[in-house]
Amino acid sequence: MNTICKNKSPVSVPPKPRDLKKEKRSKALILGFIAVTFLLVGITMFTGSLTITLDNSGISLHTSGWEDKEILYSDIQSIEYTDQLTPGRRVFGLGNYVLRAGDFKNDRFGKYVLYSYNRCKEYIIVETPEGTVVFNGKDSEKTKEVYQEILDRVPILAN
Repeated sequence: MNTICKNKSPVSVPPKPRDLKKEKRSKALILGFIAVTFLLVGITMFTGSLTITLDNSGISLHTSGWEDKEILYSDIQSIEYTDQLTPGRRVFGLGNYVLRAGDFKNDRFGKYVLYSYNRCKEYIIVETPEGTVVFNGKDSEKTKEVYQEILDRVPILAN
């Protein structure tokens, strides 16, 4: 005997009327979010700057988006200008279309610190007791200018 379960016919529920204003608002919010995301990614990938400041005590390297680096003139063991450097791979840091900054590793130095513009292929290599620091200016002229100014401030380094 089937007294507990009875076959019930399905009840049809009428569909809710569409709220067109709500749908338009949702679409606008989604499109706005996507546009803002693309804008932020574009800004992050295609902007950045490296500022090299030489004062009486040392060199300051400042990049947008990464920690600053200070090198005292008294800590410089050697300095070199080169256009023959393969940066290697980034171990930790940032990189975009414009800049690279952070801890890098290559065959020449092993682990070292790099602050550089991607388009400039000339570098200043500074050896300190803490390790190797490599940096450059926006172009080769600026890099040569900074290198010469460091040599002028610390004449004992000129070979």
